[in-house]
Amino acid sequence: MDPKTGLAVGHADPGEDGELPAPVHAYAAAGRAAPRIVRLPDDSLVIECPNCRRQTDISANGCPDCGRPFTLEGASQVALAVSSEQGHEAVIVSIIALALSFCGGVGIVPAVIAVILGYRRLSRARAADRSTGPIAAIVLGLVACIISILVFARFLAA
Repeated sequence: MDPKTGLAVGHADPGEDGELPAPVHAYAAAGRAAPRIVRLPDDSLVIECPNCRRQTDISANGCPDCGRPFTLEGASQVALAVSSEQGHEAVIVSIIALALSFCGGVGIVPAVIAVILGYRRLSRARAADRSTGPIAAIVLGLVACIISILVFARFLAA
């Protein structure tokens, strides 16, 4: 299991009958890293996250604070979130903005959007999980802003 995402790192091996084994619940598969089920004084049950120790509803698929998955459904949601947190969409928008910045300053709008997206991704990522995508998006977006302003000013002066 990947400690960062909680996802399995290998594929399930079909048995001799060719059938895949039944999926193992994340509680059982995680061993010592599994979330604990805690009984409260009022006799209700909660899940305690092994990362941040936040206690949450027993039916939760993952920790609302740190995002640690508790179930297989939670693990698939984390996989989607991880790809989004890398800031790839912000980099793509900043590259488009850079290309459009030479077209009469039209690139200013996507450049500002790229800077905002990059900043939001950077501020949401934990220090240990920060990737270079959001930083690249911010830098490229700022460069596209500057180029767009210079091209537009030159256009007005002509």
